[in-house]
Amino acid sequence: MKNISIKNTFKLAAFVTTVSSFLTAFTYAESGPMHEGESMHGHDGASGHMMQQEAMAAHHREVIGTGRINKIMADKQMINISHEPIAEMDWPKMRMNFKTMAQVKMDDLKPGQEVTFTLDVDGYNNYVIKKIDVNQ
Repeated sequence: MKNISIKNTFKLAAFVTTVSSFLTAFTYAESGPMHEGESMHGHDGASGHMMQQEAMAAHHREVIGTGRINKIMADKQMINISHEPIAEMDWPKMRMNFKTMAQVKMDDLKPGQEVTFTLDVDGYNNYVIKKIDVNQ
């Protein structure tokens, strides 16, 4: 086994200290400034993070797409659509399964119909069809 010199031991200790300091500073920066009565490891920091996550999930936007229905899976509240590119979602032209909200009437939809659909998209880019209209 190779002997570790004192010089190398000090280098290793300095490296570990530097990494530890960086991680502590990064954790603090990610958690934001602390206020009186808060601690880095306490419940307040966790709830602040949860509030940010809830705010992201609560932020919704509508995105419009067009395409052709390939398959209707009413029992799963799902439709398969070949859609045109959707720039707001950074999606190319492709075929996808889409979940639909319960309010979407699927009874009159048929494969082969050209449609315009509205997606409800949350802050995490989770999406569901909230409205679908057959193009005339």
